[in-house]
Amino acid sequence: MEAKYLEETQLDECLNVILKSNLIFRSKKEFSEFADYPSLMNNNPITKLPYQRKLELLLRIQTTFPIDFSKYDSLQELVKSYQTTSRFYRACIAEKKGFQDIETAVKMVDALFIHRQLTGNSKLDKVLSSLYDFTERESLNEDVDVEIFLLLLMGALPPVSERQKATAPDFDSEWKTVKAFILRCFQITPNVTEGSLINETLDNWDKPGFLKSRIFFITSVCQAIKNIREAAAPPDMYRDPLDPNLEGLWQSYDKETVKDANVFYEFYRFGRCYTLRINEVFPSVINYSEFSCFFYEYSEGTPVVMIEHPKAGYWYLIKGKGNDDYGTYLTFKTDLGKKPENIWFNHYHGARIHELNFTHLKRISVEKESQLRRSWETKRKVNLFSDYACTWSDLDLVVTITKNCLFIKDPVNPDVFYKVPKSIDPRLKSFTSESECAFLTIGNDPARWLVFPSLALYFHPDRFAQLGIEKADKPY
Repeated sequence: MEAKYLEETQLDECLNVILKSNLIFRSKKEFSEFADYPSLMNNNPITKLPYQRKLELLLRIQTTFPIDFSKYDSLQELVKSYQTTSRFYRACIAEKKGFQDIETAVKMVDALFIHRQLTGNSKLDKVLSSLYDFTERESLNEDVDVEIFLLLLMGALPPVSERQKATAPDFDSEWKTVKAFILRCFQITPNVTEGSLINETLDNWDKPGFLKSRIFFITSVCQAIKNIREAAAPPDMYRDPLDPNLEGLWQSYDKETVKDANVFYEFYRFGRCYTLRINEVFPSVINYSEFSCFFYEYSEGTPVVMIEHPKAGYWYLIKGKGNDDYGTYLTFKTDLGKKPENIWFNHYHGARIHELNFTHLKRISVEKESQLRRSWETKRKVNLFSDYACTWSDLDLVVTITKNCLFIKDPVNPDVFYKVPKSIDPRLKSFTSESECAFLTIGNDPARWLVFPSLALYFHPDRFAQLGIEKADKPY
């Protein structure tokens, strides 16, 4: 009973926010007609409905007014983000004069997502501190939603209200503000044209019969920010990978002097990318951490390496969201020759990861490398990020490709094949015998993800049944 009561309490809270803040409906009358609940007009609260009917109502709202499911798991999660962000906005921003407008919102997008490599601002609180003259440093709750905050800032979305306003909101006027903000953002974003910036989404509002709501504002800004980030960041590293032939041990140099005598950088190939292992060697132990490295060509032939922190996979897969603090882009150059002896790096884009504090790596000779490896054999090895470490099966699993399915041989149980319908994602249709496929575990979590790295597809075993991924004893 207690679990149901808590769930019903959350459900009531969600429906009340939708009603009183006019998140979807302009008036109580529109809400009552949609809910088929005329008593709402006689001040009977929506919470008086039976539990099952309220649940069905919330699901119907969610399917009628779609949200951005790439960001929010449910309408309830979106409403919770709206509440949290409204509290922060009221406490820290609402009373500060002169900064609630489109241009301030655009400045925030510029600092957070477009010119991060120039401003160094990667956190919302840093950007806010640069825009507002805070008498005290207000703490920023980590659950503050950037997209919803931008809408609050430009006045296109009101903070969560405890009571419904007597006058109906003007959704059309608010949408003009949102559209002006999105178009203004694309004007300052490199590599973006109006056509590529959800132009179809911008035009939907004007189509007859389109279901208009403030939910659409949030969805539109989420999509715009996603496109802006993709355009402002370097392109897909999977498209044209480079192989600079870096396998072996390296050390960091400051001019002609070894920077850290006990620190050794080891590159080794893993599929289409490299793994960089940083070894800190002590008398009886080696502390190490492993970073994924993707080398590829950026615009005009500029060679770039994208390096992911060991926690990146954990945040992306386990937490279900990316974390910009765990990825960085560096330009690089090597000396001439098929097997370079030197490689130089410059920070280009993204976070500055303190473990990657090198600018010049020099290769260790084969003779010295052999000596070092022999001396390391008896030392204890400790992975500093074992709780987040990704453990992969062989990347080249046996895969049988048929017209409609892939059959993937289980590396643990060779008598079992996983039947994966291509229909679950259009990218699977491009899978070939040269593509990569593996099982992946993260930290101490026993779950084995089914992963297609070159297609950027990751499937958790809890979703196998829902997606139609089945076990089979034959690859056909």
